Amino acid sequence: KQWYQRRVRGLPWWTAQVCENIPRCVWDVDCYNEAGDYRGMVSETQGGTTCQNWDVNFPHPHVYHSHGWAGVGSHNYCRDPSGEGRLWCYTSKLSVRWNYCNVPKCRAKDFPFYHFNSN
Repeated sequence: KQWYQRRVRGLPWWTAQVCENIPRCVWDVDCYNEAGDYRGMVSETQGGTTCQNWDVNFPHPHVYHSHGWAGVGSHNYCRDPSGEGRLWCYTSKLSVRWNYCNVPKCRAKDFPFYHFNSN
C-alpha cells in the first residue's frame, strides 16, 4: 500500500491517505475548488500568454502583492486573489491586462472520497 501524508487545507495534519484503489489523490489533479482555492503551478492564461509575477507592477500595476492568504507572492502562478471564483492572472503582454487561466474546476465525481460543499 502506498501512503501519502500531506497537509491538505481543512484536514488535520495527521491525515494520511491511502491511494490504493483510488483513481487519484486530490493533490495529484490540477484543479481548483468552488472557493477558488488553488496552489498549483499553471502560469499562463487560457490564450497561452505568460502570467506576470504577482510581486511586480510591470507591465500592469495592481494591489495584490504577497497576500499569503490568496496564494500570491514571488511567482506568476494563476490564482484568484479577488475572490472571483475562477483562476486568473495579470498577463505579461502590455496590450492585455489580465485573463482567465485554463485550470478546470474540481468535480466531486472525480473525488468520491473527498468532501465538497454542495454550493
